[in-house]
Amino acid sequence: MACGTCGRAASNVDYEVKTNNGQTKTVSTIAEARIAIAQGGGGTYKAVPKK
Repeated sequence: MACGTCGRAASNVDYEVKTNNGQTKTVSTIAEARIAIAQGGGGTYKAVPKK
């Protein structure tokens, strides 16, 4: 379930980013996720529960 449209920052989730250049990383905000996607040549992100 990708949450690319909600735009709300939930404090109990992180965002897992998968970029088109093959990298996967976890960030804490949607803004960071979008930056990572821009730097990675595109990609997707989804909300995942904080560990």
